[in-house]
Amino acid sequence: MKLVFYQSHQDTGYAGEATLRRIIIGDDPLAFFETFGDAVFLTRDEARAYVEGQERWQHVRIRKGEARKRPWMALELEDVRKYDTVKKPERFVPVGGRYLRE
Repeated sequence: MKLVFYQSHQDTGYAGEATLRRIIIGDDPLAFFETFGDAVFLTRDEARAYVEGQERWQHVRIRKGEARKRPWMALELEDVRKYDTVKKPERFVPVGGRYLRE
């Protein structure tokens, strides 16, 4: 499966692509460092700070009963490449994206 990188500032359009090697879902974002080492978008300190920030705001989100704990997702990419020129989409691309067909 391909992942396409969309550049939303300056020269907008598709800026590159990668192949999804695997998707890992887990409850603890810090466990991704055991799997991937330092090849994670965030540093360990940034991930810790993010989790602590979420915990601080949990009481605001609770409606009835316990807060719902959401899983974390890591995408492992391979064959990452940047296009020589940005490719313009034929039509508007919503924030949620859309399926690309060859």
